[in-house]
Parts: sequence; C-alpha cells; structure tokens
Amino acid sequence: MVSLLPRAPYLACLGNPTARASTSSLRLPAMSSSAPAPAATAAAEPEASRPRKMPVLLFDVMDTVVRDPFYDHIPSFFQMSMKELLESKHPTSWSEFEMGLINEVRTIEA
Repeated sequence: MVSLLPRAPYLACLGNPTARASTSSLRLPAMSSSAPAPAATAAAEPEASRPRKMPVLLFDVMDTVVRDPFYDHIPSFFQMSMKELLESKHPTSWSEFEMGLINEVRTIEA
C-alpha cells in the first residue's frame, strides 16, 4: 500500500501509560460523555479496566484524493471563466438557501 503522507498522523500518549490520571501530568482531553462524573471509588480502579474513548481524526480529501468537479464543470456549464463566475454570483445566497433562510426564487434573483 502506498502512503500519500510521509508518516500517518497519530496521537502520542506521553508519560507512563499505566500510571493513574492523578499522578500523570500530561493527559489527553476528555471526550464528551453523557455519563455522570465517576465516584471516588471509580478513581481507585486501574485506568486500563475502564472503557477508553478514542479520539476521531478527520481528513479533508476533497480535490486531493477525490476530484471536485466545481472548478471544471460549473464554469464551463455557464460558459464563463472561474473568475467571471465568482464575480457574478452573490457571496451568501447559496449558504442562505441551504440554511432555509431564502427560497428558490430569491436565490435565483441574487
């Protein structure tokens, strides 16, 4: 498998991974949880026995791995250059339409 990155991004755990949170000076930020705060007896439990929430890593692959047709097909459809297209369109009409703030007629008029 060919990697596009020199080294895949990762999260490093600094310090002793078996040490309890109270003795560790470096700790990953807590993820949101709907569970109530742990009781004092839970703090005495070994950290390894508790379920661990893993962080999520998201990649923006648009126009790198996945081709974005906007820059090629949309200007050619309107028979304009990209510069002409961006100058002629309203800067906020599409996002306002997507959020339901304006209807189709107002979007076309803009």
